[in-house]
Amino acid sequence: MKRARGEDDSNSVDRISELPQGILQQILYHLSQEEAVRTSVLSKSWRYNWCTRPNLDFSDRSFFKGSKQYFLSVVDETLQRYRDQRLCIEEFHLSISLDDSDPASASFLEKWIPTLATTNKGMKKFCLSIRSEQGSGSTHPPSVVFEAELLQDLHFDNLTLDRKVIDRIILFKHLKTLHLLDVRIEAEIFQKIISRCPMIETLHVEDCRGLRKIEVNELHCLKDLYFIEYDLQERDEECCSIEVYPPSLETIKVSCGNLRFNKGAVLCNLKHLYLRGVEMLLHRLSSCKFPSLERLIIGRCDGLRGIKLFMDAPNIVDFSYNGFFIPSISFASTSIEWKSRIYLRLRDAPSLCALCVCRPRNIGSYHRISLAKEMECVLKILMERESGDDQDDQLRQLWLQDLEEVRMEIYDTEGREYHPTTLSELPNYEEDRYNRIRFALKWRQRC
Repeated sequence: MKRARGEDDSNSVDRISELPQGILQQILYHLSQEEAVRTSVLSKSWRYNWCTRPNLDFSDRSFFKGSKQYFLSVVDETLQRYRDQRLCIEEFHLSISLDDSDPASASFLEKWIPTLATTNKGMKKFCLSIRSEQGSGSTHPPSVVFEAELLQDLHFDNLTLDRKVIDRIILFKHLKTLHLLDVRIEAEIFQKIISRCPMIETLHVEDCRGLRKIEVNELHCLKDLYFIEYDLQERDEECCSIEVYPPSLETIKVSCGNLRFNKGAVLCNLKHLYLRGVEMLLHRLSSCKFPSLERLIIGRCDGLRGIKLFMDAPNIVDFSYNGFFIPSISFASTSIEWKSRIYLRLRDAPSLCALCVCRPRNIGSYHRISLAKEMECVLKILMERESGDDQDDQLRQLWLQDLEEVRMEIYDTEGREYHPTTLSELPNYEEDRYNRIRFALKWRQRC
């Protein structure tokens, strides 16, 4: 006799419930906090299983939306139960917003952090994200945060960090990730925090007001450095000076900062280098060595104008440039097949003089609406033999004799591939699905 579906589901849950407690905890370990709590309705034996799993993840933005007081009480009661039952917490994640007009959240943090430090000697990971929902830099984090020895991951968002909150800062022996987003902080305070975090592997600094100098040369474990700045002109501030030289670095991504490399530096582990709007002595890169560099992305770096840059990066596999002029960049010889992309932001009628010095396989990609006129202009230049301008025609002849075929292609976002098309066929495509166009060029092989 065939069983009802509900009976099958119930028997399946019962069989899972018979598993050893260690396996049940591993199942719960890989669920989100919300999913783990929902398992309490499966059966009576599952009602409290989630209350003993070794990892806790609380966020007042996701699972506990609505009443802030309810969120605080749930976290407080859960931690109290773990302490009373002497349960081990291996991982603890907390994301919470602070409001100076409501000191309850700060008072709970003052209670929770010492509790975690004293009752959970087996903790492997402690992640804390604190943000303000008010205006930029209007809130201070509780000073107890800087006494959390177990911290491995620390995020600050839209807060102020000054001498008032870091007077009690201790040595963060376990901190591996520090993320500062829209934080008001001065260089002296930043360096004091950094000096107490010797094991940092990832440093992410984004849109931090007042920070005009960064030195991370003493972070010998640093692998990833991200610095992003916005709206400097509106603030009337100068670029932040960033001095880096830890040999452990694997990724550097700097946007709108004054990056400084030591002349003759050897960045032996650096694999990814992203420079956008960077103000620096770019010619110094020619004296540096990048034996492990695989990807180099440069965008809108006016300091490249008028200089010849040589990159000693024999293992590079990916190079991308984006700007208003053609830079002079050469690379150390390499036997590895690699790809390069050059995106020229051309004003008015685009010139294709770049084809005089390189033979790209693709030109693009163009958004169908915003650059439709420019797209037609590029196609006209590629297809026509004469323009009526003697100077342009002379430049055209330098590359046109090697150009065998020009094919327009449109990108299918669902199939994630380009398809051949023509200007007349473009109106037949759905704008949401087919949104980019490029030109595929076939060049004559030279002997």
